Amino acid sequence: MIQIDTTVPKVVQDFDVGASGYYYFYPSLTTDIGGNLDVIFGYSSSTVYPSLAVTGQVFDAIANTLDPIYVLKSGSASSQFDRYGDYFSAAIDPLAPKRVWLAGEYQATSVWSTFISTIIRNATISVYTDKGAYASGETVTITGTISPAIEGEAVLIQVLNSSGERVRLDQVLTANDGSYSYVFLPGGSSMPRGVYTVSASCLSVSATTSIKFTDINYPTSVTTNRSIIPIPPNATSQTTSLVGTKVQNAILVSDSNDNWDPLLSDSIYFTFVGDSREKPAFKIQVQNSSGIVVLIDKMDKYNGTDPSGQIATGVYLSDIMPALPVFVETGVNTGCFNAHLMFVNKGQLDNSQWQGMKLTFTYADLFGDQTSKTLTFSGKTASVTSNLSYVKSGDSLSFTIKDDDLNLDDSKADKFVSSVNSQAGYLALIQPIDDDLSGSVSKVFLETGVNTGTFVATFAIGTDIPISQSVNGTLLKASYIDFKYNDEVNSTGSAGDEITILLPVEDNSPSTTILSSTDGYSKTIVQNGKTSSQIITFSYIGTANRPGVSMTGYQTSLDGAPFTAISATSITYSSLTIGTHTFRVRAVDSSGSVDPTPATFTWQITKITANLKVNYISSVPWSKSITVIGSLFNIADNAPLGDKTITFDGTGSSGLPSSVQTFLNGTFKVTGASPASVATGWKVQAHFAGDSSISPANSNIVSYSTLKHSVSITLNSSNKPWGQATTFTVYLKDASMSYVAISGKTVHFNGTYAISVADAITDSTGKAVGVGTAPSTVASGWTAQGHFSGDSLYYAKDSSIKTYSTTKHSTSLTLTLSPSTVVHGSTYSSIATLKDNTLGVALASRTINFTATSPIVIASQITDSTGVAKASGLIAPDLAGPYNIQGHYTGEALYYPKDSSIKILTVT
Repeated sequence: MIQIDTTVPKVVQDFDVGASGYYYFYPSLTTDIGGNLDVIFGYSSSTVYPSLAVTGQVFDAIANTLDPIYVLKSGSASSQFDRYGDYFSAAIDPLAPKRVWLAGEYQATSVWSTFISTIIRNATISVYTDKGAYASGETVTITGTISPAIEGEAVLIQVLNSSGERVRLDQVLTANDGSYSYVFLPGGSSMPRGVYTVSASCLSVSATTSIKFTDINYPTSVTTNRSIIPIPPNATSQTTSLVGTKVQNAILVSDSNDNWDPLLSDSIYFTFVGDSREKPAFKIQVQNSSGIVVLIDKMDKYNGTDPSGQIATGVYLSDIMPALPVFVETGVNTGCFNAHLMFVNKGQLDNSQWQGMKLTFTYADLFGDQTSKTLTFSGKTASVTSNLSYVKSGDSLSFTIKDDDLNLDDSKADKFVSSVNSQAGYLALIQPIDDDLSGSVSKVFLETGVNTGTFVATFAIGTDIPISQSVNGTLLKASYIDFKYNDEVNSTGSAGDEITILLPVEDNSPSTTILSSTDGYSKTIVQNGKTSSQIITFSYIGTANRPGVSMTGYQTSLDGAPFTAISATSITYSSLTIGTHTFRVRAVDSSGSVDPTPATFTWQITKITANLKVNYISSVPWSKSITVIGSLFNIADNAPLGDKTITFDGTGSSGLPSSVQTFLNGTFKVTGASPASVATGWKVQAHFAGDSSISPANSNIVSYSTLKHSVSITLNSSNKPWGQATTFTVYLKDASMSYVAISGKTVHFNGTYAISVADAITDSTGKAVGVGTAPSTVASGWTAQGHFSGDSLYYAKDSSIKTYSTTKHSTSLTLTLSPSTVVHGSTYSSIATLKDNTLGVALASRTINFTATSPIVIASQITDSTGVAKASGLIAPDLAGPYNIQGHYTGEALYYPKDSSIKILTVT
């Protein structure tokens, strides 16, 4: 597809149109009056019979793009002809240039066919009805317009019920301006009472609206809560600031024909009958106090646009009724519609013009039936009564005002507030007759019910209305209670009177004296005194001041709270907060009189002063457990203060926990480690930070000492031959720390057995080993002892003295015969060698004895320096045979004896 701008000239668009698997053929195209392109073409595929489709391109579309393809007519058979495409065309409608007619060929059964259609872009249609609701016998007029405006277009009219079912179908043609209209008479069996949708369709677009229709004429009525309503307070009057300027009255329309929605509450909007033929509608007839009647049946009359709507010179209904109501159904399917009428008095009408003015509200339903209700404005003369003819302290005084003029809202109980000590802007004014007395309070006069017009307020004499008071040291007493009510409008519409009631005040009040004030510590508290106790007990007494009158009770108050009755002559308060408190008590006598000047007592509760004490701490070895015991008590009554947090500081507290809680008995106990050095004067002090009811406290400072650790030292060795090396093993342990090893400490050795033993250092196991030489003589009872001289952390300690023995050396004796076989009568030698086995050296100058088989006799010999004792030149016996020979060393002080092995001399 190619588009060329011939004015330049240049190619504007150049692109192909196709779809995979399809054949597009015989396109025909044109543009409408707006420059929009419309195209019709044929298409087919291996699975699609020859069919028709349309597409196009709006005037300002992106270049080389087309609208989505729309199937215009689907084929239903294959073409068996050798000729196709004669009937494809696109052309503008000369009478409606926005319309394009499209024609094309497609295959239907075995015969080729043609199809013609039309395209109009951006078409719209509107639909309206002359009313929203219709009664039986009224015609429905439907109007609307199509765009673009084309004469003779068929508009399809449909009416659908709430279920979407069509109950009416028709067609009308458009005029040359595109407008259309259609009129029909609703009703019949297919169109009973209900809500219907009206639909108008043309040029492939549609529009809808809805109508309501009823063929049942239900009876209607109009009612109001009140037929006679008060004159609204003048906006400039004194009353307005207290009660406002509005009068409200409910109006109820009963009309089941306006109950259209079965699921929701419906509404009726206020329209005037003269403004349209729409129903339901209203009209209001105003008859002023002079008898002149004005009919308000149009909005222009209501709001003053039409001067004929004046209800008085320059005054219109909108001036006194500024808002038109909307009626809301009181519930789903009730058919009753409620609204509130509101009237105001801006001062355009005086009270005489309001008096007797009538407003008649007329309601016209869908069938034109009318029903009315009249409201009349009327002032009423007020009356005031009281429940007492005289008053005394403690009385409950009630005033009842009957004045329908204050019944301004018919939906609720009205109310207003009384004024105090002022003549300006009041409805009800109450005060004691004494210019210096003050303290009267305002009260709410509340209507006793909806629309009763009766208002009541109650005052407590002596409290709400003071009747005695000390002013500059002088006791003033009221003579009367003065009550005034300002009746703004009476029954003639004129200004009402000021109604006054004067009630004499009887001076019969009792007097009250506080006898004692005792705190929880059983201590007397003086006026403006202080205590840390949160408990206080007052005793008091009242005195009747009238003959024949006795005391019947008291009324007490704490810290400005309302007085409460009590029969006892004492009262106890507990759990009081820290700060200043004021107690008041007033006596009540048998006549009901109350002391107007209560006895008063003021005192202050301070925080508790605590006594924090730490007990003596015994001296302990360094790094050992110390126990700190103490207590926290209330100084005032020595009561324990439990569950309080105690902290510690001081040079001796570093090993203690950061804090501890006191027990319920006020004591505390905490255990920690003492400092890891030996010293005196370690300090520990306890602290309580205080809380909401107890002041902070610091304990006494307690000193203690850390001591050296006790040690244990054990020494072990063994018996040794004389002159031999000795080993001494010492273990040094910390007896104060579960006998853990003490390393790096010097141990000294002494004793007769510890000869030449040097000092030794303990290792990680606490062991020190000393090495020496045993004495050079043989004896028992040699002594040895280990010594630790102590240092800055450990006490000195000696081991127990151990005793040991030195023993003789063992010896060895060997015997050799040379030769060991001899001829009788020949010579031989007997050679003995003696050694010190302990030292491995020869023993010289020692006597060796010999024994032998008889007749051999060998003389004793002395060992030489090599330990050898030799008997030589010995003559062998004459008798041949074996002879036993043995050497013997008898021992001495330093050596054990020893026999050699037996040697055999063989004589031949």
